[in-house]
Order: sequence, then structure tokens, then C-alpha cells
Amino acid sequence: MSKHPLLPDVHLAASSRSNHCGLLTLTVLLLGGLAVPASAQNQPVARVAPEKHFTIPSGVGTPVVLMTEPDAACDLHATGVNDPSYTVRLYANIEGYVRFHFTPNQGTQDAYLQLDCTTPQAVTTHLLHLRIAASPSDDMPAPPASVPAPKGSKIRPALTDEAVRQLSDAELIAQGYPPRPNAAERPEAYAKWLDRISRPVTILPPSSPRRSDILHLPRISFATPETSTNWSGLVAQSSPGTYKMVQAYWSVPSVTGELDIVKEGRFITILPGPPTYSALWIGLDGNTTNDLVQAGTEQDAHALLLYGTATNYYAWSEVYPQEGITEAFSVSPGDDIDVSIWVGDSEGNVNPNGGYAWFSLFDAMSIVQQIFSTKFAKGFDFVGNSAEWIMERPYQTALGGYPELADFNTCQINQEGVETGTGMAGIIYSSANNQQISMYEKYDVQPDNNVLSIPSAVSGYPSSVKFSWKNFH
Repeated sequence: MSKHPLLPDVHLAASSRSNHCGLLTLTVLLLGGLAVPASAQNQPVARVAPEKHFTIPSGVGTPVVLMTEPDAACDLHATGVNDPSYTVRLYANIEGYVRFHFTPNQGTQDAYLQLDCTTPQAVTTHLLHLRIAASPSDDMPAPPASVPAPKGSKIRPALTDEAVRQLSDAELIAQGYPPRPNAAERPEAYAKWLDRISRPVTILPPSSPRRSDILHLPRISFATPETSTNWSGLVAQSSPGTYKMVQAYWSVPSVTGELDIVKEGRFITILPGPPTYSALWIGLDGNTTNDLVQAGTEQDAHALLLYGTATNYYAWSEVYPQEGITEAFSVSPGDDIDVSIWVGDSEGNVNPNGGYAWFSLFDAMSIVQQIFSTKFAKGFDFVGNSAEWIMERPYQTALGGYPELADFNTCQINQEGVETGTGMAGIIYSSANNQQISMYEKYDVQPDNNVLSIPSAVSGYPSSVKFSWKNFH
């Protein structure tokens, strides 16, 4: 299905305030009136938090930060609407903060949302009233937009040019700095790295929530070597042991959800469509192997019947199939993200037999970074025969398959680089040993050949790859 064009005579369904009040009263009575028998004292306690009131502008995605219990799994939906198709799964960080972006539907004046958060100790309902207006007021201020740095965060000092020259690569990593690109072979990447470390940065502790609702899987191919059900992008393929480290940077793409169009005579009604997902990442292995070390950003869009669209943006890492997705920190559309992944020893020294996956994720907008490692479990077989720069349609565990691809329009990954046995080098898009993979859906043949996303070269930037969104499904 292609993008929906702007259409005349459009009607958008909306919920009434009276309906909201009735549903809210019922929710409070049900949750507030629960009695906990002695035999169930160890069961989670149900409670309702005081309603929050904020003002957000119309027509744009506004970040909203709420606080609940630490490490809670939360479901965001319109108040009283419990359909999983119109629910966003969010995970609170170690201090209980959750963050999402909300874009109200055209004509919406008030949105009434509900966040249901679960921990082993409690099930808490957070009620949220968003007024859609140009200016906030004293009783309905703008919502918090940023997640505070959690306890255990540290300020990493800026490095001078002289200090950089005196420190070895291993010493830089040991002090919490990302790996240094080769200045001679990748001058642009080195200049960006130097700019990043010449400023103080907040280093976040590596305690982050694990997601169980989605997975980023190895490549699933069909038809030809250049097609895939879940991947679109660039793959460098070689013999085992070739690739030890991969690096790149990009701007987080903004995504939109799908709308379903219903025609009734000369009238057209636009209804919210199903949830859409996308993940932009770099990785090692996974092209022809089952093991995959990867990190990047997630960009998902969910309709919240009947008020608008919630989008969820965050940086993440994954060592598949050893463990699921680990959220690093929230990001926003337009943030400049730098990602480095390497296999090394427990000290961070690059070593394909070192037994550890290392990740460095840096957000230049909020100037935060996480550098952390994961020890390979027994049986995890890192091969090092491929490196990837990918736009993916993630696997949704509840669906048991692949959801629709979020509309990211166009985006690109820049300065792809890998470390091989001969050192750090840039990957050229047109290089003969690279595979350019396009994402297709396995439906019956359509006029557009069911293409979802395609990669292409970026004029004047041979070490960059551009992604173009084509269809939701």
C-alpha cells in the first residue's frame, strides 16, 4: 500500500468528553475498589495515580515525559480503549521515566490518554489529559520533554588535542571515549570524533530496560541475494574473521503512521491504521549467520484511537540470539547519533576472540553517551564475516511476524567504516564486495513489486548510503 494522498471531504472520527468521563469513572472504581485478600498479599497492588494535565501544540510531534515505577513495562492508549492495535509498549528506565512523542489528529482539542505500568509490586494507571493549544497555561503547562540523567551518570571531561595525541587507542577506550578512527584513512570521521570528545559529555550508566515485544533479527532473504523481507541497506561480506569493528553516524529520522481510507459514497473517512515500526542500525554478522551484534535507533508510530499518533524513538543494542533489545536512552527526530560496535576483550581492546561485544552510542543533541559491553554466552558463535548498515522492519513477538514499515521518507547512514586485519577503512557503497539489499513484502505481485525500502548511493559521499521508504506493506 502506498502513501495516502491528501484527499477532499475528509472526516475523522473523534471521541466525546462525556464518554471519556464515564470510562474514567469506571476505571477508577474498578481499580480503586479492589480488595487484596491475605492469600494475595504478594500480588501486584492496583492503583491509580493523579491525572496529569499538559498543553501541547497541534500539528507537530511533542515529547512527553512521565514518571512511574522503575523498570516498569507500560502500555499507552486512549482512555478506555484497550485494543492492542492502538496501544504503545513503553519501558521505564531505572528511575521510572518513560518518554514518547504525541501528534494530535487534525481538529482534536483534547486528548485523554492512559498509561498502564506493571512491575512485580504494582499495576499503576496514569491518566493524562492533553489540551491542544498554541500556548500553555499555569494549570496546564507544557509537558516535561527530557528524561533526567539517572543516578550514577558521570561527566566525562573534554580532551585537548595534546591529550589525544598522548593516549593510545586502548587508553582512550579505558577512559570512556569512543574508538578513534584512522585520521589518514577516514579524515571526515576523525574530525567528527575529535569534535565529539572535545566537549564534556554525560556518560549514562549501562542499566537499561530489556524489551520483549520486538526483536531485530538476522537477514531473511528470498528471491535473489539482493532482496530481503526484513533488511534494506548495505552489507560488506568477506571470509570469517575479517570484520572486528563497525562505525557510522546518522540523523534520527522522523516517522509517521499509516491511515486507512474508507469511502462511503462521495464521503471519505480516514481512520487510524495499524502500528508501524522501523529500526536504523549497524552491526556485525547476521547476513549469512544466526549470530548478530548490532546497535542503532528505533522509530515506531502507533495510532492512539481516537486522538492522534504516538511515536517512540530510542537508542538500543542487541546481541542476538543471546539476549533481547536493551534500551540505552531516548532520542528525538533530528538528533545526530554516533554508533560504534566492536568485539574485544574485557578491557575494550579490539580482539575478535576476546569474548565481549562492545557498544558506544552517542547523542550529539543531548550530549549523552553510553559505553558498555556484553560478555558472549557459551555457544554464541561470533564469525566476523559481515558488517551491515541497515534499515530494518523489526520482528514483533506479539504478532508473531513482521509489522508494517514506518514511513521514514528518506534518511541516510554516513561514513560507514569497518576494522579488518589491515586496520580501519571506509566502506564505499559501489564496492564490488558489497551487497545492496532492498526490502520487499512477500505478497502477490503488485504494480510496485511490493518494494518497501531501497538503498542508494549519496552523490558526492561514497561512504554513505541513503534509504528511501516506498510502502507500509
